[in-house]
Amino acid sequence: MKSLSKLEADVLEKLLSKNKVVFKVSDLRKVRDMSINTAYYLTKSLLEKGHTTALKKGTYVIDTAVKNDFKVYTDVFAPSYVSLWTAFSYYGFTEQVPMNIHLVTSKRRRSIDKIDLHYIDSNLFLGYKDIGFPIATKEKTIFDLLWFNLITLDTLKVCINGEKLSKSAFRVYLKRIPSKKKYKEIKEKLDVVGLI
Repeated sequence: MKSLSKLEADVLEKLLSKNKVVFKVSDLRKVRDMSINTAYYLTKSLLEKGHTTALKKGTYVIDTAVKNDFKVYTDVFAPSYVSLWTAFSYYGFTEQVPMNIHLVTSKRRRSIDKIDLHYIDSNLFLGYKDIGFPIATKEKTIFDLLWFNLITLDTLKVCINGEKLSKSAFRVYLKRIPSKKKYKEIKEKLDVVGLI
């Protein structure tokens, strides 16, 4: 992360004082009188220096203020919930902390810097709870990892060893799989690790 100019530091400070962690170019012009060109240049500079991240076209987040604030990201990419390796780490199944935030969404979108978006059919967009931000339950986290083929069965066995998990939750998710082939694949994986 590169150091900020006086103008950049001032603008970020003013945005934060107005609770504008997520902002647009027009917000820069509101907190400090500047031309549209200056605002665009400033936005580009903040991105290049690593102090902000583009969430989607024209919308940015102040990284230093967020520090993996899952609520901001799940709100911006709604409908979405935290899952996969991010939730797996959150629940303590692994000591490794993923560099990116992994979100599951029912809306097709491209991943961006620091945010990995994974599309899932609305049939399977369930199994999460709100703890200040939406996060997959332990069972749904495991199901999602298997669904997206992001974990080996050997690794999963080691990570969940001794953990009490709801087999009925896995059966609910299985019933919602629309494809017979995918149903069979996930059922076999869950059976191998003793989760159904």
